[in-house]
Amino acid sequence: MEVGKNAVVEGTITAGELISNGRINGNVTAANQVRLLRCSVLIGEVHTPVFSMEEGAHFEGLHSMGREPSGGDGAVPLQHDERPASEQQSSSQDLQGRAFRTRRHRPLAFSKLP
Repeated sequence: MEVGKNAVVEGTITAGELISNGRINGNVTAANQVRLLRCSVLIGEVHTPVFSMEEGAHFEGLHSMGREPSGGDGAVPLQHDERPASEQQSSSQDLQGRAFRTRRHRPLAFSKLP
């Protein structure tokens, strides 16, 4: 199944393969893989054995690499690694070496005091 760049999906998607460049608000279960292209936004749970994101894609929710939907043992929330950066593995790469970003952060704005 493909979700186009200007498409907005509200609800549950069940497919063999999902390739998205649009916005999805809901849970996704894919038997083979989920690919989020750079303009994609997905807010919800994802259950698939293969999950990839291009740089610029946004994902917020739970992700399970198993084939069981939520309620199974495989779903875990994304967590922040509190170890010092020197002890962490690079979190900017997924297992296949592609860019992996879950959230964009805006820089803080500072103003000069008189």
